[in-house]
Parts: sequence; structure tokens; C-alpha cells
Amino acid sequence: SALVALQAEPQIISATLWGADGAVIASYTSASSAQQQEADERLFPSILSGLFMRHLAVERPVVVDEKTVGRVHLVADLADTWLHVERRLGLICVLAGAGYLLMMFLARRMRRAILRPIDRLAQAVNTVSAENRYALRVAKDSNDEIASLDHAFNRMLAQIEARDAEIEAARVALEGRTTELTVANEQ
Repeated sequence: SALVALQAEPQIISATLWGADGAVIASYTSASSAQQQEADERLFPSILSGLFMRHLAVERPVVVDEKTVGRVHLVADLADTWLHVERRLGLICVLAGAGYLLMMFLARRMRRAILRPIDRLAQAVNTVSAENRYALRVAKDSNDEIASLDHAFNRMLAQIEARDAEIEAARVALEGRTTELTVANEQ
């Protein structure tokens, strides 16, 4: 029979060839299909059977010289395909989990690298605001955006310190002038 060649395809369970009049011309049923189905039942629990199609049936017309001379009907077992998909999904899950752990590790290291300079700047801001220590400066560790922020903060403190010095100098000069005027008025 023409369908005997399907024995080389273990996933094909059965095949039927009908003529144009609907009579069966040839049919094939895999000898191992009953044994395979029993063995696969253990691999394909009933819970999964509702989620995935166990078999795939395809029927197509047989056309010769643009004339339909019959139909062919094939039934294939998808258990091996689903097992292959399951293995691939397992591998994808393992790789995704490893990628997630790597991402968390790198994020933690980057968090430390970013937050340490920001914490140092925040401590300097708190010290300046609580103690009015405008001579305090934040050390520059790198040449990134946070270092630019440190530099801008240090410039601001330098400007405030210079203005305080000017104000103090003006106050001292004013006190001196006031003392002179007081002395001059007393005479």
C-alpha cells in the first residue's frame, strides 16, 4: 500500500485515502499507536489533556491535473512535540530565572554605587543646614552627574561662605564706624 511508507514517521498514528466516490482506497494504522498511547498517558496527565491537543487531524483533497480524485486524512500524535515544547519552556524558565538573579545582583551593586554619593551629599546638606558650616565641602569621587551635583553644591557653599565673609566684614566696619561716631559725639 502507498501509505506503508508512513511507518518511517513515528508521529503518524493513522492515515486514510478515499477515492472520489468515497470508497476507502488505502488505510494505515500505526502498530505501536495503542502501545504508545498507553505509555504516553503517563506523560500526558488528564489535567493537561484539556489544555493541549493530543492529536492533530488533517484532511486534504487529492488533486491530479486539476481534478479531485479523492481525499487523504492523516492523524498525528503531538506528544513528542509537546514534550519538546515543555523542555524548551523549562530551559527558558531557567534562563529567565538566572537572568533575573543577575539583574538583581547588578541592580544592587549599581544602587550602592549611585546611592553612596547621594547619601554623602545628603549628610553634607544636613550638616550645613543644622550647624551653618559653610566651609564644609563634599569630596568628588567620579566624573558623572552626581559628581557635577557635588561640584555645584560645593560652589554654592563657597558663594555663601564668601557672602558671609563680606557681611561679617561689613558688620565689623560698621561697628568700627559706629564706635568712631560715638567717640566723636562724646567729645
